[in-house]
Amino acid sequence: MQYWILDATTPANNLSAAITWLPYAITAVLLAAAVYLFMENKKLQARKKHYKSRANTLEIDLQQMAQKLSAMAMQKEKLEKDLADSELDRKALEDRLKSFETKKVQQPKPELKSMPVAAPAITEKATSKLPVQQPKLPVAKIKYARYADMGDGFSNAELLDKPDGETIFELTIAPNNNTGEYQVASHPDAQRYALSNAQYFLGKTCQYDSFPSGANAVIKTDTPGTVKLAGGKWTIVNPAKISFS
Repeated sequence: MQYWILDATTPANNLSAAITWLPYAITAVLLAAAVYLFMENKKLQARKKHYKSRANTLEIDLQQMAQKLSAMAMQKEKLEKDLADSELDRKALEDRLKSFETKKVQQPKPELKSMPVAAPAITEKATSKLPVQQPKLPVAKIKYARYADMGDGFSNAELLDKPDGETIFELTIAPNNNTGEYQVASHPDAQRYALSNAQYFLGKTCQYDSFPSGANAVIKTDTPGTVKLAGGKWTIVNPAKISFS
C-alpha cells in the first residue's frame, strides 16, 4: 500500500518540475529569437549601407559622364565654328588670289612714245569760234566688297568695280576719294550669302536690333555707314544701321 502511494505522486512531481523550468525555456527561445533577429537586422543594415554606397557611386559616375558629354558637345560646337571660320578665311584668300591674278592680267602694256607733232597754227578767227567748255564736275564712284576683309574696314585694293552674287557691300566713294558711305547690296544672291553667316559678315560692319528669323529674310539699310580712307584701308567710322523683314 505504501509503494502504491509513492508511484501515484511521481507524475505530479515531474509535471511540477516541468512547469518550473518552462519559463526558463521560453526565455531561452525568445532570447535566441532576439539574437537571430538582431543578427538578421544587422545584415540587412549592412546590405542597405552597401547598396546605398553603390547608388551614390553610380550617381557620381553618371554626373561625371554627363559633364564629359557636355564638354564634348561644347568642344564639337567650337570645332565646327573654327572649321566654318577657316573655310571663310580660305575663301577670302582664294578671292584675293583671283583678284590679284585678274589685275595682273589686266595690267596695261606700256605705250610707245611717238614723236611730237606740231599742232597746226590756229588763227585768231578760228579761235574765236571755238566753244568754251565748262569743267566737268567730279562724280562719286561706286565700288563693291564681299565683306570687311580687314575686320574694321575694307581693303582698297580688294574693292571691285562690278557686283556679283557674293559682293555683300556697296560703297559710294566721294569725289574727294577720301571719304564714302556703304550699305548692304540689294542683290538677292548677295543677301543670301550674307545671311549664311550673319554674325561673321554683318557683326562688325552693321548695327541691328535682332538676328533675322530665317534664311529668306530681306536686309534693308536704314542708315548707310561711313568710311574714311587711310593707308590703303577704308576704315569704318560709323557702322551701317540695318533691319530685317
